[in-house]
Amino acid sequence: WFSDPAHLHQGQACDGQDVYFEDQSYTVATPPGTMYQWEWDFDDPLSAPNNTSTLQNPTHTFTTAALSGTSTYNVTLKVWENLENCPSAATPILVTINTPIPVEFTFNNNVCLDQTVNFTTDPLVLPPANYTWLWNFGDGNTSTASGSISNMYAAVGNYIVTLTLTDINGCSKSMQHTVSIIPKPIANFIYTSPSCFGTAIQFTSQSFVPLPYNDVITGWDWNFGDGGTATGTPTPTHTYAVFSATGYDVTLTVTTNRGCSQSKTINVQQIAAPLADFEVLPGTFSCVTPQAVQFNSTLSQTNGGGPIITWNWDFGDLSGSTTQNPSHVYATAGFKHVLLTVTNTNGCSDTASHNIFINELPVAGFGNSVACEGTPMQFSDSSTTTAGTTIVSYLWNFGDGVTSPLGSPAHTYSPSGIYQVTLTIVNSNGCSQTITKPVTVHPNPVVEFNFSTTSCVTNPVSFHDLSFIPSGFTESINYWIWDFDDTSPPDTIFAPANPDVIHTFLGVSTIHNVKLTVTSDNGCTAFIIKTVTSIPSPLANFSISTITCVGQPVQFTDQSQTGGGGNITTWLWDFGDPLSGAPNTSNLQNPTHNFSGLGPFTVTLTVTSANGCISTHSSTPFSMYPLPIASFDTTQACAGLPTVFTNTSVANSVGGGFQ
Repeated sequence: WFSDPAHLHQGQACDGQDVYFEDQSYTVATPPGTMYQWEWDFDDPLSAPNNTSTLQNPTHTFTTAALSGTSTYNVTLKVWENLENCPSAATPILVTINTPIPVEFTFNNNVCLDQTVNFTTDPLVLPPANYTWLWNFGDGNTSTASGSISNMYAAVGNYIVTLTLTDINGCSKSMQHTVSIIPKPIANFIYTSPSCFGTAIQFTSQSFVPLPYNDVITGWDWNFGDGGTATGTPTPTHTYAVFSATGYDVTLTVTTNRGCSQSKTINVQQIAAPLADFEVLPGTFSCVTPQAVQFNSTLSQTNGGGPIITWNWDFGDLSGSTTQNPSHVYATAGFKHVLLTVTNTNGCSDTASHNIFINELPVAGFGNSVACEGTPMQFSDSSTTTAGTTIVSYLWNFGDGVTSPLGSPAHTYSPSGIYQVTLTIVNSNGCSQTITKPVTVHPNPVVEFNFSTTSCVTNPVSFHDLSFIPSGFTESINYWIWDFDDTSPPDTIFAPANPDVIHTFLGVSTIHNVKLTVTSDNGCTAFIIKTVTSIPSPLANFSISTITCVGQPVQFTDQSQTGGGGNITTWLWDFGDPLSGAPNTSNLQNPTHNFSGLGPFTVTLTVTSANGCISTHSSTPFSMYPLPIASFDTTQACAGLPTVFTNTSVANSVGGGFQ
């Protein structure tokens, strides 16, 4: 008998396998007969009806020892040959069934598609070298590799896996197990689109397990491609911090209740959102009303997206604007939280915020001096500014088209009137304030006068004041000063006195530039000069001869001049000696006069020219010398003896000694 059909393993019988019996009977008759009948008894009643066979070379599979309780069988064969036509004696053969191969393997069942199934054998029980191995994985794949092995199935389903081991006796033993390959879930997701960068994207899993399997998805693992992840939710949201022009590969890995996983990757493209930014326009300043703060949004960038088409401002004081570069007036100082939201043509927006400090304004103020038309008005700055700042610029507008950058300038106005003076100050924070005040430029008096018809230089002239204050002003003239252009001092007249005067010019000049200066009660002064031309007068003058004694004539010599006028035609002398009677006067040009006493005497000469002009000249007072009193004494003497004469004359109380 053999354990294999090729009869390579003689005398071997394998448990649970066909044993191949070969008839080796022969005939002993002469001539030999032909055997025609065979009767086999396999001593295996549990295999009935297969316990017997009539084939010449039958096969028989013995009942396993586990069932029969024995591994040895007495197989008998009877044969018949045609010559004798009788059976042979039963020939027993003891067939021992080899110990069955303990083929077995374990595996990880319910394996997910595209995962490896590991088939494991125990090398102590099944030493790999002791057997010939044949694995049949039930999917068309086989392997003769010994020991543990793995296989990956290409489709979902139940597969019968068979391991067949053959030992050196040609005995084979197979073990089969059914492997279940379960489906992976179908991973998929959607997300809100279009999505603007900077806004949260809503992701929604649409993963499922294919029918007819009842597995359920129990795990969701998200990788957003930027290092961000989410776990355990089918509907996460995610906001990207950095814009990527190529998008982000978002991967969702879902896992079923039996541990099968599948991933899906989708490139998520975002629409580039603008980058909002703004500033207070350089060169402008942040100050409270009425100064506007000028905002500049040109720092905002399209960032690769569409053009920016809307600007939404929140100025931090419950007001806003939709202008691209607005200006805004703040009512109060302090920090303001300003926000700008810009939106592009794709509907994507971004918001920027800055805290800006609104500064207090300086307080403009000034004073001014009283000023008159044509005289400087002094302006004095009295502005103040907040602590830590200084006033850095001034701009005065004097209301007449003239300006000044000085701190406390002076300005001369013409004409008089009320002017609206504006002072604009700027402090070191760039904050400015303007104040406008009226200033009154007081009028100068309108000076005018006339005078009487001109006559001789020595004749008095009447001057009549015609000065006044222009209409529309309430001031009045305070005083007048007449200057007659001769050696006389100016004549000042205070109101309410009459300013009209009468004046006789001193000297011989015929031309006098008479100046009238008029001053108002506000101190405004004006003057006018008029030329007064007189007829030349003679210049009376005379000399006196050496003063002599009382009773002796004194010679007076006329030294008068015509003064540029007509010839002197009359002389009138007044000797100041009324006690002399009629001789006290004289019409002679060069008279003499005997003075009646010692004096003092003042002699006056009045001369008259052919023009009728008169000039008078008086001498300084002088006195006459008194006559001395002559006297002498003599001594008594005899004839022939000298007589001594002693002068006893005495001088008068006026005068000196004798001559």
